[in-house]
Amino acid sequence: MITIDILLELGPTLRSAYKLFQKDKSQIALLKKSIESFETTVSDFSKVKRLLASVAVVDLPTYLDPLLLAAKSYAALALENTEELATHHRLLDQAIACYRASHDIIKPVAPNSMTPTLSNIELDVVFCPLKMEYFKAAGELASIKNQLGSEQADSDLRAQLQKVQTTISAFYKTLTKEYKNQYYRKILDITAEFETEVKEALNEADSLLKTASKRKQTETTPLLSTDEGLFKKRDSIPKKRRPNQPATTPQVEVANILVSLSFLVQAPKQEDANTANKPQLS
Repeated sequence: MITIDILLELGPTLRSAYKLFQKDKSQIALLKKSIESFETTVSDFSKVKRLLASVAVVDLPTYLDPLLLAAKSYAALALENTEELATHHRLLDQAIACYRASHDIIKPVAPNSMTPTLSNIELDVVFCPLKMEYFKAAGELASIKNQLGSEQADSDLRAQLQKVQTTISAFYKTLTKEYKNQYYRKILDITAEFETEVKEALNEADSLLKTASKRKQTETTPLLSTDEGLFKKRDSIPKKRRPNQPATTPQVEVANILVSLSFLVQAPKQEDANTANKPQLS
């Protein structure tokens, strides 16, 4: 059963492994081990939420530290597994879960009770899930790029590429419009290099979409050949007929003439009848 003290003990272990990995990527085994310890201890985020519900606001950053360090560790491992897309996505989803659990713990705190440190943490746990979704899209983009070069590229792959492009485009707009504040950028470590990276990923997604679209047009365009046994040139599209104008046959023409003559023959009779009904002048 997890307790406050057990949760706090995770902090130093996670921090040490994460910092060492940032300096030396060969220490990935140590980082994995620290994550395994975290998963063994924190198997249910709902229990952590209940545990920290009664913690004083000023102490909350200390207790959230293990969750935030675990999220960073998951993200670091994911970026080292970009070629294994399933593992890459699973690790990023774990990071997102840590950030969202932290956000759920902070949300009940009243605005007038927020401390500067807790406010900065809130900024981080709101932004980082968006960043993790971008990392997922970037990983898919690299995978799609390799598949588009093969003969197995199909409409499903193009649909997946469109989804990736939409995700990266949305993140880039959020980055450049909602996080322009220099204070936010400093707290969230949004550097010019990172923004350029996102922009380049978006440009690549746009370029691949155009290439995929051209390839689709090439695949669906019918081939023409002089060999009538294989391919025939399509006839020109027939002009649209006007409605209610059936072709006139000789029999129809005769019938029309007879109808016209019958009106001419009856006309005088009708006129005489009308004349007979008129009052006579004396």
